[in-house]
Amino acid sequence: MNKRLIAIRALAILLMLVFLRASARKLFGVDETVSHFQAWGYPHWFMLLVASIELCGAVLLPFFRTMRLGSLLLVPIMLGAIGTQVIHGAYPKVIAPAVVLTLLLFLATRKQTDTPITEMRSAACNT
Repeated sequence: MNKRLIAIRALAILLMLVFLRASARKLFGVDETVSHFQAWGYPHWFMLLVASIELCGAVLLPFFRTMRLGSLLLVPIMLGAIGTQVIHGAYPKVIAPAVVLTLLLFLATRKQTDTPITEMRSAACNT
């Protein structure tokens, strides 16, 4: 596997860990997370829905075949996080979700040919 694929896989695993943590905080009802959702005016079921989507997206991220789907599942979550922070005037808190959104879009738009399998096929054809 070349360095580019290793970097893409490392980024995907890092984002997976970020979303697993965020999802767990919501699913286990961490007081701080619950109070944020309440302060923003979101119902409890919505927090659980967000957590479920985060969990599904996170699980799909580290695999090249499902990376795009996982990224695309998580993009609306990040757009919602950015929108929530903007609506509530927490502008400095927009930076982190914006960076994560950018990284997700990078993973979602990478060439499908960037996989270990296609790399092995092209190497075999060149010999």
